[in-house]
Amino acid sequence: SMDDFKVKLLGSNRVFEFNGPGLDSHTLPFDEQIVMANMSIEGQGWTGIISPNRHTFDFLRQRHGFDRNSIFPNVIYSDTNAHFYKKYQIDLSSIEPMVSLPGDTQNAIPISRLPKNIPIDIAYLGSCAGGKLTDLVQAAQIVRGNKVHPSTRMYVQASSQTIRRQAEQMGILEILRDAGAEILPPGCGACMGAGPGSTKMGEIMISDTNRNFYGRTGKGYTYLANPMIVAASALTGRITSI
Repeated sequence: SMDDFKVKLLGSNRVFEFNGPGLDSHTLPFDEQIVMANMSIEGQGWTGIISPNRHTFDFLRQRHGFDRNSIFPNVIYSDTNAHFYKKYQIDLSSIEPMVSLPGDTQNAIPISRLPKNIPIDIAYLGSCAGGKLTDLVQAAQIVRGNKVHPSTRMYVQASSQTIRRQAEQMGILEILRDAGAEILPPGCGACMGAGPGSTKMGEIMISDTNRNFYGRTGKGYTYLANPMIVAASALTGRITSI
């Protein structure tokens, strides 16, 4: 509809800024905030900006060794009187897990509205958006002590060599291997239809990667969801909520 079209173009030629107390919460760790910046392009925006928050500061201290005195004098926030094209207040507690339907990242619906018993051939965790340490930890929590469904292939691809080493040292990759997942080398893969995990004609994949346009992840159909839904679906052989 024209209304849907207008919503999809809402961010066209604009910049998204994410702000508010939700950024400091445990439900939006640094890894999850990266995704919001990464995926602003899917709202047609030029870029996405995350307002500095405690997770930002923790990352700078832990990953780059900055101390408080070197961080805070250089922190920049939007002016208190800054003009925004439009503001949205979002109650994070009211949002249930979403699934993007094949062919369009923006065609997302709550998983409760998804038809039941959609079978999958592939469950895929990886890419710059979906192979971060938080993603792998969440997936491991779901599959621990369980096995991937016989009709499904599960692939896991860390976003970087550093993340792969961290996940290996933490025992995360071992848990995923024991469940029956195949661990792929870091790098671009099925997200762009390259290598193991890419769909063949007629196959259905659920993935936590960043795009699912037809032909992008292979010749089949790709649903997008969070890592826990992907992991749960790998165990049941169908798209499964948690």
